[in-house]
Amino acid sequence: MIKNYTKTPLSRRVFFWTLAVSCISIISLVIFFSCGYRFNFTTNIFIHAGSINVKSTPSNISAIIDDKKPKNRHFNLINNSYHITGIHHGFHDVTFSAKNYKDWKKRIRIHSGFATEFWNVILVKNNYEYTKYNVTNPKHIFFAPKYELMTYIVKSNTNKLLAPIINTDKNISESIIKDSNSVFDTSSNENIEWSPDTFTLLIPILRTSKTINVKTSSKANDNSKNTLESKLIEQKNISITKKTINFIEPKKDYLITNRMDNLEVMSIYLSSLLPRSFFLNESLTKSNEKFNKKKLSSDLNTISKTELNDKTIIKETYPIITSLRFHPKRHSTIYGIINNDLYSIDISKLYNAEQGDYNRTTKLMSDILAYDITDDGIYVLSTRGSLFYDKDYDLSNPKTLTGFPHIQKDTKHTLIAYDKNRVLHLSEKDGLLTIFNKYEKNTITKPIRNKIKNARFSNDGKKIIYHDTNSIYLYMTRDWKPLFRERDTEYKITTVDSAINRLEWLDDYEHVIVGIDKKILLIDLDHRFTPLKTEILSNSANNNNIVYNYKNNKLYFINSLKNDTKQLFSIYFPEEKKGLFQ
Repeated sequence: MIKNYTKTPLSRRVFFWTLAVSCISIISLVIFFSCGYRFNFTTNIFIHAGSINVKSTPSNISAIIDDKKPKNRHFNLINNSYHITGIHHGFHDVTFSAKNYKDWKKRIRIHSGFATEFWNVILVKNNYEYTKYNVTNPKHIFFAPKYELMTYIVKSNTNKLLAPIINTDKNISESIIKDSNSVFDTSSNENIEWSPDTFTLLIPILRTSKTINVKTSSKANDNSKNTLESKLIEQKNISITKKTINFIEPKKDYLITNRMDNLEVMSIYLSSLLPRSFFLNESLTKSNEKFNKKKLSSDLNTISKTELNDKTIIKETYPIITSLRFHPKRHSTIYGIINNDLYSIDISKLYNAEQGDYNRTTKLMSDILAYDITDDGIYVLSTRGSLFYDKDYDLSNPKTLTGFPHIQKDTKHTLIAYDKNRVLHLSEKDGLLTIFNKYEKNTITKPIRNKIKNARFSNDGKKIIYHDTNSIYLYMTRDWKPLFRERDTEYKITTVDSAINRLEWLDDYEHVIVGIDKKILLIDLDHRFTPLKTEILSNSANNNNIVYNYKNNKLYFINSLKNDTKQLFSIYFPEEKKGLFQ
């Protein structure tokens, strides 16, 4: 039976338009909602909501926004990330959490119609499983380029160099470097350098004993040899003629160590490879006030002053040797600054008795302050402040890149090169960090900040991380649109309570690992919001020797045991790398 109200034209029209308006309203609401619009009951208007994209380690996380679990959360299988929609414009407290991990908490700002992206969220575990290595009382640790080998300086009360070589993959000692006449030089802040093939090491040392092969002159007569010369020869750094005493004052040197195929270690002093012309001779006669014969007598086992009076003393001084580095392609060639000049030194066939003596050194450039080597060439800073570059590593045809102003000659200088378009200069005296940055048609050379202790490029060269005593800074060499970072702009990341001992990039180059006092922290570099400082671990040793190996995600550090013995440990951070099918 048909109802009466559906029979009239007016009733049918009203019914139709009621359904039509309802349908249009519902469809509009659905479209508005799907496009991110939400109704704000406070202002009684529709607003365009924002969203969050987050990719995290670990991947399975829970999200809380303003103490509420979000309703609209979608997982993207393609890039293994979460997309949380329908978040009102404004500030929100966001927490990401996972079982057995510390919470990631941050106050962020959401913008209408935009997705706020967090592509490198790292949650730190509550506890990590330590791997202990057969490394006892390490004072300094130095890894080979491929990280499976490392050497360390043993902390000792004796004036002897002791540096075992450890295979960290197998956790066994392969060989040991010993020298009873030297100690590791900590004053220069230089590292032990490994050759790219890991078979040769360059160790900065200080000679502690007067031991150098200087032959006694055959011209000396027998009478002069009877008493004085016998005592001088015992010192092994003295030669004597009828009228002359020659002695050498030991100073800084390098130990060149070769690991043979049978794991045997052979070492030689760099100074023994240099021509005698590198050693400075100074005649010290009786009237020379700079030299005290009585003191020399005391140094040489109380040789009588009478025995010294009729002879001329010639003091032979070590050359000033700094900054030894390997050629990146020829492993038998090293570079070094000797008396302010840059040399290449041939270290091939060091132990071949039939080779004979020859000049192993080649001067590449005079009057330099520092240099650096990358895969694309060599970079040299002259005493006049000019920065030179040569792609062939021999400086036969150097190209001038720029000039660094206000160069001070009475301090140590460090060059940190990424490529021929990006080079840093750091002056030790005032900690002034200066950048040369070339991008397309734009080139700048400008100071960034003073009192800087250290600086490092990211692997892609777009970022520089550097620090003073307590603060960490980020500098962009290129634009970085995902996080709205501009080229040639500095961002202050954070300040920590204690002095920074060590700074290491994480492999995402959006986090740094920081060693302060007895803590190791993870700090993110997101300048949009307050950076997070999360404690990775706390131990009983100062963290000035942390090393991060991004190839296998291992973080190496030194910890003290209950008996005050120090040991090397590692953890997987942020987590162990898995194989493709694991």
